[in-house]
Amino acid sequence: MATLLQVLEHGSRGKSQETMQDRLIPMPAFTKSHYKHQCKKTLGVLAYQFDTIKKDQENLDGHEIDAFAVWSPNKNINVIPLVGLYKPKKDINHLGSQVSDNKTNSYAQLILQYVY
Repeated sequence: MATLLQVLEHGSRGKSQETMQDRLIPMPAFTKSHYKHQCKKTLGVLAYQFDTIKKDQENLDGHEIDAFAVWSPNKNINVIPLVGLYKPKKDINHLGSQVSDNKTNSYAQLILQYVY
């Protein structure tokens, strides 16, 4: 999860005080960092299109869109609320996975992340 957030943060801010390479490669113990943490907020949207490879047994085709925010109150904690919509193409009666119909589903989740 941390890698995904690093990519999203890097993509949304472009070049900043802290680059992808700085986050992924540990600094030697004798190095001193002058990075001052600021409360950061990031907004993002993810979209997915699911295509089933073998549709003879089940058909899991569908579309999903998620909107999320990342709030970093300090350098070790991220709070990530997410809301999403999922629309399957088929219901369970037509080899899909959703019970009763193929209408759009909505969901929400809250992720608390501690980075060490």
